[in-house]
Amino acid sequence: MIEVDAVEHLVGHWRRRYDPSSRQGVPAHITVLYPFREPASIDRHEMAAVARLAASVERHRFTLSAVEEFPGVVWLRPSPDEWFRELTRQLTDRFPECVPYAGAFPDPQPHLTIGQFTDADEQQRVHLAFHAEIAAMLPRQCDATMLSLFVSDSTGAWSLANRFPFR
Repeated sequence: MIEVDAVEHLVGHWRRRYDPSSRQGVPAHITVLYPFREPASIDRHEMAAVARLAASVERHRFTLSAVEEFPGVVWLRPSPDEWFRELTRQLTDRFPECVPYAGAFPDPQPHLTIGQFTDADEQQRVHLAFHAEIAAMLPRQCDATMLSLFVSDSTGAWSLANRFPFR
C-alpha cells in the first residue's frame, strides 16, 4: 500500500468509525496490491524483489481530489491515478500469483477508503456528511514516497512488515 499520512488527521476519525481496517491497524492508504502473500511465505527473496521494484519507481505527487462512492464504499479519488495503476501492474507482473482483489475487479480503481457499508442509507448519510466536512479541504496534495507492506495475523490485526522507498 501507499500510506497517506498527509490526510490521516482529516479522515482518521471517519475511518476509525466506518472502515474496519482502520480499527485493525491499517493507516489511511491507497492499495496497490491486495491480497499479497501469506506473511509466513514472505521470505528475504520476496522482500528483496519488492525493494528492487520500489527503488526503480520514482516518487509521485498526487492530489486527493474528490469524494466518491462505490457500492458499499465511500472513498477519496487520487489524481492522476495512472501512476498507481502502473505500480499495481508492475507488482502483478513480478508476483503473477497475486491477483488484485482476487480478480473481483479487472481494472481496480485506486482509492483511499473512508468507510465500508452494508446499509445503502447509512452510506449515503455518511457520504453527504463526509463530503460536507471535507470538500473545502480538497484538493489535497500528497506525496507517495514509499511502498508499505502490511501483514495480518490470525486475529485479523494488521501490522507494518516493511517499507520500501521509491527512487
